Amino acid sequence: ARRLATDGGLVICDRYPLPEVRHMEGRLVDQLLETGPDNAFTRWLHRRERRDYDAIAEPDVLAVLRVDPDLAVRRKPEDDGHFVRVRSTEIWELGWENSRAHVLDASQPAEKVLDELKALVWASL
Repeated sequence: ARRLATDGGLVICDRYPLPEVRHMEGRLVDQLLETGPDNAFTRWLHRRERRDYDAIAEPDVLAVLRVDPDLAVRRKPEDDGHFVRVRSTEIWELGWENSRAHVLDASQPAEKVLDELKALVWASL
């Protein structure tokens, strides 16, 4: 993705790993080591995962789609409601004011959210 962006391409990635967000995909071995086994294999996994995540460059634009957890659950009836609620509650409750993230109100219709996201991306080019 970084190579494509460096060559002038536009790359949009979902779920960029942020240290304050623990319930999305991310450094899973860190979480596993808090309660799971501590052995040579898990320590190796931890080093490998840390190396891989440390190699991910910061995005030029960071957008957070924030939606009320109840609405998030209603919008994803095919997913585990508890898991959706936990993830969306975390994003909902985090204080984004002092971050470099652009927080978008994702409770709006999808077309409006997409329009705002496009405007944000184009303004940064």
